[in-house]
Amino acid sequence: MTTLDVTQEEIVGKKELGQFFSGEAVASLLLKLAKVSQIKRAIDPMCGTGDLLASLKTSPCNDCKVTGIEIDPAVHERAQRRFEACETYHLINANVFSPESLRYLASTGSYDLVITNPPYVRRETARSEYLGIPGFLRLQEIRQHLLDFLSKLNTLDHEEKKVFNTIIQNFSGLSDIAVPSWILCSMLVKKGGKIAMVLPEAWLSRDYALIIKYLLLRFFRLEYIIEDANSSWFRSAQVKTMLLVGERITCKHSIRDWNEADTFTYVSLYAASATENSLVKAAFNTVKSPERDFIHSLDAGISKEGFFSTRRVSLKAFSNDLINHSVSTKWFKLIEAELSPAACAATVKGESSLRDLEYCSTTTFQKLQDMGVLVGQGLRTGANSFFYLNFKDAAQEQVTVFPLALFNYPPFQANRDYFKPVVRRQAELDNSFSLHSFQPKGVVLTLHHHVLSEDEAFIRQNHPHLAGAYGLVDEPMGNYIRRAALCRNGAEAGAIAIPNLSAVKSNRRSWNPRKPHELPRFWYMLPEFAPRHSPDLFIPRVITGGAKARLNQQSALLIDANFSTLWVGDATSLYDPFSLLALLNSSYAVVAMEEYGTVMGGGALKLEATQLRRIPFPTLTRQLTACLAILGRDLASPFSSHSSILLEIDKVILSAMGFGDDLSDKLDKLSSIKKGLLKKRLKQ
Repeated sequence: MTTLDVTQEEIVGKKELGQFFSGEAVASLLLKLAKVSQIKRAIDPMCGTGDLLASLKTSPCNDCKVTGIEIDPAVHERAQRRFEACETYHLINANVFSPESLRYLASTGSYDLVITNPPYVRRETARSEYLGIPGFLRLQEIRQHLLDFLSKLNTLDHEEKKVFNTIIQNFSGLSDIAVPSWILCSMLVKKGGKIAMVLPEAWLSRDYALIIKYLLLRFFRLEYIIEDANSSWFRSAQVKTMLLVGERITCKHSIRDWNEADTFTYVSLYAASATENSLVKAAFNTVKSPERDFIHSLDAGISKEGFFSTRRVSLKAFSNDLINHSVSTKWFKLIEAELSPAACAATVKGESSLRDLEYCSTTTFQKLQDMGVLVGQGLRTGANSFFYLNFKDAAQEQVTVFPLALFNYPPFQANRDYFKPVVRRQAELDNSFSLHSFQPKGVVLTLHHHVLSEDEAFIRQNHPHLAGAYGLVDEPMGNYIRRAALCRNGAEAGAIAIPNLSAVKSNRRSWNPRKPHELPRFWYMLPEFAPRHSPDLFIPRVITGGAKARLNQQSALLIDANFSTLWVGDATSLYDPFSLLALLNSSYAVVAMEEYGTVMGGGALKLEATQLRRIPFPTLTRQLTACLAILGRDLASPFSSHSSILLEIDKVILSAMGFGDDLSDKLDKLSSIKKGLLKKRLKQ
């Protein structure tokens, strides 16, 4: 089945099972990248309809014994029909993680080639009753079965088994099914054999995938990573995809053992290169074997503007970046116990285009936490339909609020002290870098000091010493709360009453005599707000255009969880909100956000707090930080020329990277990198 065979009706089911089959063009390129000519045994443990296995039929190794395993009976049947004339193909309908399948794999030994497009099934949907697939397993069952498999495997030595054991026991419970798939595939490759995988871009950016990157760097020499630059290979899946090829090596003692001379090829492959049957033919339209010529170009370090760009990436730099992000995790401490967090200096990741600037080797970097800057997520109420209201000003002490139709309750006036203005979504914002001219359209119900009359009576009766601790809400507000208490959060069957929503129930707090300073709290009372709810700056978590940080002057407004939030949390920090605003809107920062974020369907960029925390920034002197503060104040003004200010900000950042007075070439290079990344993501 090719990607063109996917109908709209099939898409929902495919997303739940991760069934986005590879297609012949992807399969052909991936196999040629693996450069396998003399192999005896190959396997695709999650073979789908067999696109990747079909590519072996036309390769020089077409007489090798091929195994394919597929969990879905209907898909397996299609694969069987496809290869019914192929005597060397053995297709199995089973869950590869079942004890029976793993016993079979343990008995057959290792493979010259493991080639697959593993299912990227979210843990939330990995339930057999939902998927309707017999034998579907939960993550904890898979973990235990992999441990049993490892104990029976005689192709790994004692030290290798120790590493795999730690990884299997400690991969995150938040992982999707692809993570144990990677682990299994890695165990199946013989030394000198190849692993060839189709994977989403998220494997480079998600925390739960760090352990897989570690596994690869211990057991494999990476050869190629090919990026689907315009998210065009799997259009119905709406994800950015990559191809990875690596050679199995003797397990390294540590991932720190890679040398500067050890490199792999990282390629951005653009949609313009593709034809209907090839991912690269349009770039080599006069040759007989475009895939072969493409690989020759990569090995020679050649790029073709508009078609593909090639970069050699240091495996040592790739490893150092992983160490930086993993050194404090439990699993990393167990495997690389002798390495302390203090020994890890922040660096720009190996595959980053920022390395093209060829900055000074003495340049040092630091992450936001090193600057005294904290990163979090904005306000999550658990029931926005109740806590968020549209409003307009009325009398000086009153506002008029408009409940949702769900509550069948008319607009009413209430005390201004019951509310705090909020930034709810990107659509409410203009193109400025601050909230200077922002007119809030919504408020949050913040009853930190007021309760319903019946709850005040409860306090007076049960805790007389707390009588008078709360004021009473006025009647219109009280009736709104009572009405909401009877409503369900939605009209669909099974909708839960608003006070019983999990995130709302947690608002309740009984009085605890051991904590007499903590007053009781009721379901309609949000907890006290933290700095992350009213931060210094905020950045959308899903970015549709270019990344932009905005200033929340004097932390005046609440910011919704649609945004990542940043604030200066250390009084000794060199940074203030203005210098931080300038830094985060520099071209350097925008490029880093593009590279550390995750590209989603339609070209949106997902940028979570955890990804912002990873970004290394050049270390600035006190003098340069003061310059940024001045520029940040100008940037926050709605009356300034933002383009000229941003240019000055870029000059400050490049100065911190050790470049001299003549920055014109570097400014042009940085601008070109930024425009190229935006063009690639937005498919312009």
